[in-house]
Amino acid sequence: MRKGNNVTFTGTRKRADLGTSLFKGYDGASAQLQFSKEGTNAFTTVTTVKAAGGKLSATVAANKDGRWRWRFAGDKTTAAATSSVKFVNVF
Repeated sequence: MRKGNNVTFTGTRKRADLGTSLFKGYDGASAQLQFSKEGTNAFTTVTTVKAAGGKLSATVAANKDGRWRWRFAGDKTTAAATSSVKFVNVF
């Protein structure tokens, strides 16, 4: 990806509906899009978005090589969760 170009990250935030035993979109759940620069292990939050229909989406400029992930901190009814990482190579 060319430096400065936008990249869109999407995800889904679901949780179990105990009444139906099905997983459903978790509306209004906040999730953080986090970035870790290549060569480091520390992630920093770039933006926080709320799920709509259980779907997450954020568009950011890619300026450095590194890993991106979604992080849900958890709340009183749902455990914390972290997505797998996606590496973006910038040139």
